[in-house]
Amino acid sequence: MALWCTAASAAVMHDLYDAEVPVDDQGEQQRAQAEHTAMNQVLIKVTGDSEITTNPKVDDLLGHAQKYVQRFSYRTVAAAPPEGAPAAVLRQMLLVHFDPKAVLGFLREAGIPVWGQTRPTVLVWLAVEEDGERYLVAGDRSQDLQQLIRQEAARRGLRVFLPLYDLEDQQVMGVADVWGNFQQVIAQASQRYGADAVMVGRVYHRDAQDWRASWTLYEGRDSSSWQDDGGDVGDAVGQGVDGLADTLAQQFAQVISETVEASVGLQITGVGSIRDYARVAKYLAGLDLVSHVEVDRVAGDSVFVHLALLGDSKRLLQHIRLGTTLEQVPSVPGARVAAKDNLLVYRLVP
Repeated sequence: MALWCTAASAAVMHDLYDAEVPVDDQGEQQRAQAEHTAMNQVLIKVTGDSEITTNPKVDDLLGHAQKYVQRFSYRTVAAAPPEGAPAAVLRQMLLVHFDPKAVLGFLREAGIPVWGQTRPTVLVWLAVEEDGERYLVAGDRSQDLQQLIRQEAARRGLRVFLPLYDLEDQQVMGVADVWGNFQQVIAQASQRYGADAVMVGRVYHRDAQDWRASWTLYEGRDSSSWQDDGGDVGDAVGQGVDGLADTLAQQFAQVISETVEASVGLQITGVGSIRDYARVAKYLAGLDLVSHVEVDRVAGDSVFVHLALLGDSKRLLQHIRLGTTLEQVPSVPGARVAAKDNLLVYRLVP
């Protein structure tokens, strides 16, 4: 099981409040409809809940989406040609950016859990059975499915990547290992990628029309599994990514309170310059759950801080663990002082 313990490589998702929607023209009516659709997309990304738009608590937000728009623009893209058409067609897209503070404020007042910008990266091993052949969606194989997986992940505010399946991977495992979900082999092959989590899937025909997919998500020593039925292979992939996002959101999303609910003290070592100090201060102040940062003292290369939180300290520490700015240190010079003050000790990553 220790093979699953890889170096974290979490992604900071900077586009959670952005959405792009096709429009027929640049008129106000078209824009209003598109902004409503865009808000649907953003809410799913920000909350991590695929069913959030059916929650009556967000009806007012969806009904007044234009009020939350911070900026918008148009662009023209080449779309796939209709069946029988000789060439691609041009299509207008509306790009919308919503005000993060305003949207978060609404969700906070409504008591709806929010998933922060720092999210786990996920390595996806997917085996497909089609026309009597089994193959891996990896390397140069099935570029269309690989692109679809990335698009579906972006729709849910996730960063996923597919294995190279080069000679190094091939020496460790094959399609049969993924199909059989052989945990130890998959863990060994996944180590080189340094992902925070690994999702293993297999997709196959249930009958002439419908596809069936089974998925397993491995995180450290924990795992969860689910199945999806119906539709084509694209539907199966989309449902798999939805299951992935919903599972992760249940762990990381939480209600952000309007008042301070908890506090935590940190000792941060490795702060050797004004630039380091500014980096630490900016990072801590930017964490979603942090209401206030108070510097208690500076001693040598250590900064002692107290954080007032708008939520559970456990979730905050999960976000720090996923990030690449601070790493927890079990024992460092000065840890005795930290233990006496009931502080958690972290090191600033260069």
